[in-house]
Amino acid sequence: MEQLAIKKAWLNQTDEINEIVSETIKEIYSKYYSDEVVDFFLELHNRDNIHNDILDGNTYVIGYGDAILGTGTIKQNAISRVYVTLGNQHKGIGTKLMDYLEKEIIKDYSHVNIDASLPAAEFYRKRGYELLRQVENSVANGKLLSYSVMRKREFDIDLDFYNAPSVLVRKEIELQGLDFDEYQTKVPKKVYLLADSLFDTMLAKNASTLTFDVGGGIYVMNHDGNLGFAKG
Repeated sequence: MEQLAIKKAWLNQTDEINEIVSETIKEIYSKYYSDEVVDFFLELHNRDNIHNDILDGNTYVIGYGDAILGTGTIKQNAISRVYVTLGNQHKGIGTKLMDYLEKEIIKDYSHVNIDASLPAAEFYRKRGYELLRQVENSVANGKLLSYSVMRKREFDIDLDFYNAPSVLVRKEIELQGLDFDEYQTKVPKKVYLLADSLFDTMLAKNASTLTFDVGGGIYVMNHDGNLGFAKG
């Protein structure tokens, strides 16, 4: 049986992707928004914009062979234009696509942003996205477009990709929004891993400060910034 696959979209798939996007917007969004708002979304995701995103290598498709069942786009650390064909919704296709897009983003960024339409907000909430703010904008004829600005910060570590301690440490630091290479220059030259009892003894002396909140935390000695310790 042919496997469901995700790959970057080709330019010759522009029309098919455009049709999936426009049909889904017309069918689903019309249940939540006014005609003016639906028209706004159709213009936002028009063929030219889809074509340009494919050209930039930002758009992905999911499907079997040449059959496209869904699409999604990445721009830096933001996901947009995630749509699944009307006949294939609620079959886990959108979930599989989002899993893939999120993993691509967290290779380089500490979090994922998304602007969620009213029909999609609950789907993203269940995926661990938190609401940053609710936005209302006026479109044609004074109609209001309402959507949620959401962010996901917590991710499962892909052990197949992050299969070495040094890579895991780098990813943990980056997921906190920190620059690993810059962070390296600030950590003390010597960091000792202490057994639990010795670690507790050192804390009781109040001779150090928790300076780097990574893993169990790195404490820097108050009298010498080049020395530190962490719980082994």
